[in-house]
Amino acid sequence: MLCIEPPRHAWRRPAIQQKQLVQEQPLIPKPVKALYNCHNERKTRPSLDEVSKLLCSIIESYSQVFIVVDALDECKDNTRTKLLSKIRNLQTQSNTKLMATSRFIATIMEGFKEDIDLKI
Repeated sequence: MLCIEPPRHAWRRPAIQQKQLVQEQPLIPKPVKALYNCHNERKTRPSLDEVSKLLCSIIESYSQVFIVVDALDECKDNTRTKLLSKIRNLQTQSNTKLMATSRFIATIMEGFKEDIDLKI
């Protein structure tokens, strides 16, 4: 299961997901090492697209992946939109399940209108 940190670190989420998936594998995949080495040498961070592509390739080696996003309402609107877009894209390309928690906010609820919801 993937757990994602609270939204104040939204830019780190895909990297956290990758770390958790990679830790389950006996060896670190070559693409992960290559991306790490490339950015470590330059003291840069990978782009969202680089991380998303890498995450997608890692997910392919699992029969099913669960992504849990906590406190979605605490993300900035544009960050939340990008994050959900990337996760929804993963869902169409693999057997990835999403669970998200949020306070009731109409724009967030609209994005999940076709999904099962549980009010707590």
